Amino acid sequence: MAENVFEAVKQSVSTREAAAFYGIEVKRNGMACCPFHDDKNPSMKVDQRFHCFGCGADGDVIDLTAQLYNLSPKEAAEKLAQDFGLIYDSQAPPRRKYVRQKTEAQKFREDRQRCYRVLSDYYYLLKKWEADNSPRTPEEEPHPCFVEAIQKKTYVEYLLDLFLYESEEEQKAWIAEHTAEITYLERRLKIMAENKPTNRERLREITDGIEQGIKELFESEKYMRYLSVMSRFHRYSVNNTMLIYMQKPDATLVAGYNKWKDQFERHVKKGEHGITIIAPTPYKKKIEEQKLDPDTKAPILDKDGKIVTEEKEIEIPMFRPVKVFDVSQTDGKPLPELASSLSGNVPNYEAFIEALRRSAPVPITFEAMAADTDGYFSADHQKIAIRQGMSEVQTVSATVHEIAHSKLHNQKKIQIANDEKYQEIELFDKPGLFSNGRIARDTLPEGVYCYDLRGSDYDPGDPIYVEDRVGVNHAGSVILAEPLDLSKEGYLRLTEEEGLNFVGGFSTLAQFLQEQRKDRHTEEVEAESISYAVCKYFGIETGENSFGYIASWSQGKELKELRASLETINKTSGTLISDIERHYKEICKERGIDLHPKEEMTTATSEIQKESETFRYYITKAAADAGVYPFQEGCKVHFTSTLENYEDGKVQAFGYVEYLEKLSPEEIQEYDLTPAGEAVSKEETICYYAAECMEFPNLGEYHDNLSLEEAIRIYQEIPAERMNGIKGIGFELKDGSDYEGPFPILTGQTIDLDTIQAIDYYRDNPLVQKAVKELAAAMPEMEVLGADANQQEALFLINDATYLHIQPCDSGWDYTLYDAASMKEMDGGQLDMPELSRMKAVLQICDDNDLGKDSVKYAPLSIIETLQEAAYQQMQAEASQMATSSQLPEAQEQALDEYPMPDEQVSTPDMQEYGYSYDGMLPVTRERALELDAAGLTVYVLHKDNTESMVFDTQEIMEHGGLCGVDREEWEKSPQFHEKVMERQEHQQEREQAFLSQNRDCFAIYQVKHTDELRDIRYEGMDWLRSIGQAVKRENYDLVYTAPLESCNSPQAAVEQLYNQFNNNHPADYHHPSMSVSDIVAIRQDGKVSCHYCDSVGFTQIPGFLPQNPLKNVEMTVEDDYGMIDGIINNGAKEPTVAELEQQARSGQPISLMDLADAVHREEREKKKSVVDQLKSQPKAEHKKTAPKKTAPKKSAEREI
Repeated sequence: MAENVFEAVKQSVSTREAAAFYGIEVKRNGMACCPFHDDKNPSMKVDQRFHCFGCGADGDVIDLTAQLYNLSPKEAAEKLAQDFGLIYDSQAPPRRKYVRQKTEAQKFREDRQRCYRVLSDYYYLLKKWEADNSPRTPEEEPHPCFVEAIQKKTYVEYLLDLFLYESEEEQKAWIAEHTAEITYLERRLKIMAENKPTNRERLREITDGIEQGIKELFESEKYMRYLSVMSRFHRYSVNNTMLIYMQKPDATLVAGYNKWKDQFERHVKKGEHGITIIAPTPYKKKIEEQKLDPDTKAPILDKDGKIVTEEKEIEIPMFRPVKVFDVSQTDGKPLPELASSLSGNVPNYEAFIEALRRSAPVPITFEAMAADTDGYFSADHQKIAIRQGMSEVQTVSATVHEIAHSKLHNQKKIQIANDEKYQEIELFDKPGLFSNGRIARDTLPEGVYCYDLRGSDYDPGDPIYVEDRVGVNHAGSVILAEPLDLSKEGYLRLTEEEGLNFVGGFSTLAQFLQEQRKDRHTEEVEAESISYAVCKYFGIETGENSFGYIASWSQGKELKELRASLETINKTSGTLISDIERHYKEICKERGIDLHPKEEMTTATSEIQKESETFRYYITKAAADAGVYPFQEGCKVHFTSTLENYEDGKVQAFGYVEYLEKLSPEEIQEYDLTPAGEAVSKEETICYYAAECMEFPNLGEYHDNLSLEEAIRIYQEIPAERMNGIKGIGFELKDGSDYEGPFPILTGQTIDLDTIQAIDYYRDNPLVQKAVKELAAAMPEMEVLGADANQQEALFLINDATYLHIQPCDSGWDYTLYDAASMKEMDGGQLDMPELSRMKAVLQICDDNDLGKDSVKYAPLSIIETLQEAAYQQMQAEASQMATSSQLPEAQEQALDEYPMPDEQVSTPDMQEYGYSYDGMLPVTRERALELDAAGLTVYVLHKDNTESMVFDTQEIMEHGGLCGVDREEWEKSPQFHEKVMERQEHQQEREQAFLSQNRDCFAIYQVKHTDELRDIRYEGMDWLRSIGQAVKRENYDLVYTAPLESCNSPQAAVEQLYNQFNNNHPADYHHPSMSVSDIVAIRQDGKVSCHYCDSVGFTQIPGFLPQNPLKNVEMTVEDDYGMIDGIINNGAKEPTVAELEQQARSGQPISLMDLADAVHREEREKKKSVVDQLKSQPKAEHKKTAPKKTAPKKSAEREI
């Protein structure tokens, strides 16, 4: 039992669990919309603790609850314990009900979401009314719903746009004026929804009817009618067979309304009522899974040792009621006739008996036997024996009966020596046994099925899959009396709703099989039912006295048992019918027997008898651009980002949409969709041509039907001095359209993309776009004339020596030059000639900078990032060199964790000396200001008169000669601040050494590392550690924070003070969980170090967790320079002096400029120059390029002084 409410909560409830419990939707990646500000996009990370990168909210599970409900920490902990049913010492009954205090932003967000939801529901209802109730003739009186739809739909569309695009002020004003209308509309929609049962309710009602029907079914006459229906619909499930039997037992063939009309040219008669069945409407979603080795099933690792993941598409089963109609309810084109009834003798008897032989799992023999015995199945001899001399019909019926026994009841007498007891389970509703270990399969009797369970990689003992055999992550084995139908991937996924269920109790294998074995009456009912259904399907009339005992057999049996028998009969009958039919066709074909009419009917039957049907519509480019498709419940969108081929290449589309109901012609036209099967069969091709004269191709050379390589080669071989015209390359489209034929692409040295894109057909034709794109890529030296191409940034390689990065700006073209070899930035500027095309601008820049233009090539834009990174490193190096040339640092000081400043080159005293003293501002240099401005932080330029102004343009930073600054609160909420805080974790040893070496009082906080291996000791008290034989080890902990210690009387008083501080008011740069059980606080006071374990109650001092200073002890032993006793072992070559380095340079040896700078620092420390002095002596920078404008924020731009 936990000692107090805080420990009970922190040990039992994670922040993520609490967030989900209190209505915060946390995505799979741990991100959620922050409830503490108007957060439209997820900006809060939720895991063991929460942190919002937008408003800076941070804390653990108790902090989250306290802020959500405006409670004190203790009240928040009590609420969590109350909500999650936790027990702790001195628990009192709840005395108050906690109500979350919503902010104005939260209230507005909820109101806006409510309005949009109600209006959206109303809009779709209006669309449905307009479509369903439109007048059929001009004289017909319009339906009131149609009139309302016409009057209101456009206005509702406007309101939906208002909530998507207009300002918050307009939205708030509209909500305030129309709250009563929204409430009335919401109530109206709710009433209409309540009057219409949902799919779930309809399914529940249907299922209840099925169960009642099964209970009433087992009467002799009813049962035989059911078997007759089942034989005709053997491809259907038990549920749907039962539904057809209950609604229309004389049905022979059923199909949906549209399928009768579209595929069989029949229409449903007026006034006919449909038969309700349950149709699957699965939907697909993509999940990310670990990639497994196909042999070992172990996770595959990449070169860095990380688990490789892959995206998989899984299908989620769902069902809905649909209507089907029997063929007797339709008129139209006649269907093929069924073969004549096979009563009396069986035509093709020998062929049919041979089909039965091939379908049986064991041999069939004909023997003499007593007159009261038609046949038997011998499990010992594994054979079927049938009495000789019976009629053909009786022989067929008895043979099918015994085949059913051989398939279902083929179990020898159970003789198992193994008396081991297993746990009783249900696996996918099938009874079974479970063992933690592996089961020896070769010792199991026949009719027993064994499977292995695979555990997850995070918890191998937690089963997540059922497979045939598992090598790695084996989580147990199961024994079943029935086989599982594993998926094509070879496994079944276990879920919380469906999968493994421990029912309690233990059984031996012999006991289990004895319980699962069916009694003799059940076996006879199943076999005789299968025989009756199979014979009925093939038109063989059998006797009707076989089921006289069916009512007595069913008495006392539970619904589950009756349903299980029906499912067995249904499945076995369907399989046997399919097998016999297949073998019968093969035999008749071998023997030359004509079965054409029957085959036609079978084909028609299989086409009709499907439990679901869909209608496919292909997504055209116009539909893909719009991204909107007609909504229909159960529809599935299969979108692809590129054109795909369908219907053997006849259709090219961006995927397709499947609907359960056919779309109207108006919807197809409105949404630019193409119905499946209606595409024009045509083969579209495109090729290139090259001409000496593009204006008049019949003058001079002309070559057509060329590939891209051939066209370019011929173009280059045509002499430039010929005067017949301007040479070029074009495409020739062959698609049977009005636009078929040749069209120019390249004329001279210009690709005229503008003209091609101006023709809608060419712009939307993927073949044309591909041809133009490939030609432009193959000949990058050519100028591309086009609105898009001319205005995009590009990278060129000039004479294989210089990279030119060019992009458009307001006044013309902005460019930067980089050295191709070193990738260093050389120069840059603007070309104030906006009238020039991009290629002409490139040539002009080459002339202005004396680069030459013998070779101008396109370079991949991806190189730009590399060039910019190199330029950034160059700028950093130069800044560092400038700083080190004037700043001479002291010897390395080992410091405690310090507040991460946005710029380590300048400090608050420097800013105060500069003349600016507002403590809410943090100083930064010009270079750092540019970086933070690019990262999205608000930057201010600071003035010496103690004022500041917000930066709206980076040029302001470049022209400002003094310090810049960022707001302290904004900095502490930024990702950059968080990164700097977390960088400390990469320097555990140095920080611990600094703590141990301090000459002042200080403290350090250690927390258990966040790894799965240490979860058993995280948040646990000392008593638990002792009970599991675990010691407190430094290697299990991370150093998370160090700081000076305020004056305290004793270490015990210090740790209590720190516990309160790091639970209720921790520093801004502390980004770890609040102090809790298992944390360790190290106190250095009066030169002595003591370590204190945060126990379930109070703190327990633990000796030996930290040495005094292990590195220093080792260093005193091995260091060869006692002037370097600094806690770091630095034996080896001594630092060179300036004189030594100069001597090396004079002798021709290479030296490091960094070594020279370090030597100067060591010898001239007294000349150290302050940052303020540097700024005073620093000239204003001149910059050739104009940076892009930065949009001013909507809030107040200036700080009020």
